[in-house]
Amino acid sequence: MSDPTDVEALCFDMYCTTHDTHSVKRALREVTDRPDAVLDEVSYLWRETKIDLSRKVALMDETEGSERANYVTWWELMTRALDYALEYYGIDLDEDAREDVIEAYDHLEPYEPSWDSFERLQEAGYDLYVLSNGNYDMLDRLASNTGQEEYLDGLISGEEVEVFKPHPAIYEHAMDRLDRDPEELLMVASHSWDTAGAANVGMRSAFVNRRHLPVEPLGVENTEFDLTVESFEELADDLC
Repeated sequence: MSDPTDVEALCFDMYCTTHDTHSVKRALREVTDRPDAVLDEVSYLWRETKIDLSRKVALMDETEGSERANYVTWWELMTRALDYALEYYGIDLDEDAREDVIEAYDHLEPYEPSWDSFERLQEAGYDLYVLSNGNYDMLDRLASNTGQEEYLDGLISGEEVEVFKPHPAIYEHAMDRLDRDPEELLMVASHSWDTAGAANVGMRSAFVNRRHLPVEPLGVENTEFDLTVESFEELADDLC
């Protein structure tokens, strides 16, 4: 990063960035005897469908202002996406088993269970937030259940503005909530479209590229990342 001294607060994406959404496989194993290879595909399709639905719902909503006619919460999209993935693979679950799988989202495995890097960043003087599409209640439950809340200064949800990332409004809402200029906020995410969305409105950005993926060719100007790292430990090394 050219000048990290401007950054005062870090905004972390939660799903796939601080927590592993594919850890839902544990819950799937308990309710179906399908082989792990199939459960990998179910987990992947569940995640991708959830993101895809959020974008399609947004594209169909021409509402202006704060009341969006087609908005549904991330939790609702997540449950719809699960039903689609189960139907796609012909997996029939009773209601109790389905609820058990859904509730696994409240207990996703953190990528860094000790939160050591968060503690280092906190001790270095940075304010730490979650900035996520998830509705507030589900963010709060996951942060509480996995020990993350101890290292957070707050949760910022797309539910508050009824949009999903990478819509500019959610990042601008974070600036308003935290009363900070864009260059004072660093968006940390493992989706390059998320970090690009933040950079698009002037925020600093850090791409956590654990799987060494190519950056998505969005073709949007001014969306280069300030940092690309493979872990939170490396992020803390660069900032502390």
